[in-house]
Amino acid sequence: MVKVQFGKGDKRFMHKKTTSDWVVNLMSYSLISLLCVTVLIPLWNLFVVSVSPVATDAMTFRFWPKAFDWKAWQGIITSEFIWRSFYNTIFRVVLGTAIAIIMTVLTAYPLSKKMLPFRKLFLIMVLFTMLFSGGLIPSYLLVVNMGLRNTIWSLVLPIAVSPFNVIIMKNFFAALPKSLEESATIDGANDLIVLFKIAIPMSMPVIATITLWLVVTHYNAWFDVVLYITERSRYVLQIVLREYQASKDPATMNLGTTEVVTMTPESIRAATTLFVMVPIIMVYTFLQKYFIKGISLGAIKE
Repeated sequence: MVKVQFGKGDKRFMHKKTTSDWVVNLMSYSLISLLCVTVLIPLWNLFVVSVSPVATDAMTFRFWPKAFDWKAWQGIITSEFIWRSFYNTIFRVVLGTAIAIIMTVLTAYPLSKKMLPFRKLFLIMVLFTMLFSGGLIPSYLLVVNMGLRNTIWSLVLPIAVSPFNVIIMKNFFAALPKSLEESATIDGANDLIVLFKIAIPMSMPVIATITLWLVVTHYNAWFDVVLYITERSRYVLQIVLREYQASKDPATMNLGTTEVVTMTPESIRAATTLFVMVPIIMVYTFLQKYFIKGISLGAIKE
């Protein structure tokens, strides 16, 4: 038996970068760096405005504040109204995402099976809802007449099942190897065991992707809160941000501090915007690695 070893410096198996390779790498890194800068500059500008003690135009970029004043951040951190809204937002995100994932999985898995009776009819019904809907007024009347107004259910139930998410997950389930299901069935597994022991564990990339979509959707939602929520104690962060941005003098709003009069409206708006943006940015950072993989695998046609 002949052993062949290749050293790290073996030129036969080393790719020598050509001029075109260096040009492509330079262009790629330059483009990525430019995109990073275009994202970071607005965030940094908001931070600078939020800690500026004097009125600063948020549309004018300042690399560094003339002085640091943390009163706006102190007011936000000590505000009971903002933290209550933050709790309402997190509760909505967790509950709404959990319900939507469960409903999507239970809808998509049966539709991925060709032996399902009236399968084509059900698929047509799902696709029909992607093109047509009852409209805003019928949806509002339905929620109100069901007694869901001023409850968390008015925010999570109307968007519990998305036809687009169902189609993505159905295609993913349909692309799973049939041999695994057949082997489990021979060993005595029923449909529920196959779903929870085989299909769902193998579908974590697409589930993580849809989870990311749902988290962003619920976190950024505000219009349904305007429609169905009238009690301020049930407001979410996006409504709080909307009020602060629309107010001529946000310093007069309840921030839970006695020094609100020394804050500038621009610093309060900027600090509130950053406070609302940071949590969803952190969530996206941890889940984005599943994004491309889930989309590519879920897009496989049956």
